[in-house]
Amino acid sequence: MKVGEDLKDKDKVNKTKNKNKVIIITALLIAFLLLWFSDILPLKVADAISISYISKQNDGREYSVIGSDYSPAHDCYFVYFSKSENSKQRNIGIYYRFLPFDVYFDSYYPG
Repeated sequence: MKVGEDLKDKDKVNKTKNKNKVIIITALLIAFLLLWFSDILPLKVADAISISYISKQNDGREYSVIGSDYSPAHDCYFVYFSKSENSKQRNIGIYYRFLPFDVYFDSYYPG
């Protein structure tokens, strides 16, 4: 083989590797966007934010998560906690639907 042919073969290999990288990155981005806009990832983010918020409260360690859901009437996620010893329930509201990072409501501190 000639030197020029070796360089052409290496260029072809590099181009296919670059195309494969672009395809993989595009597939991962599409998968992330599908999970985000199907409310799977925002719901998990809302759970994590509310658990972090409630664990910083004085009695937060005593609560356990019951469930969480999105409320279209309030345009936010609600995460429900329960205190096992006296069946006390506490609700945390987290704004916004696609960026759930702001705790705006805690039933323990209404108002």
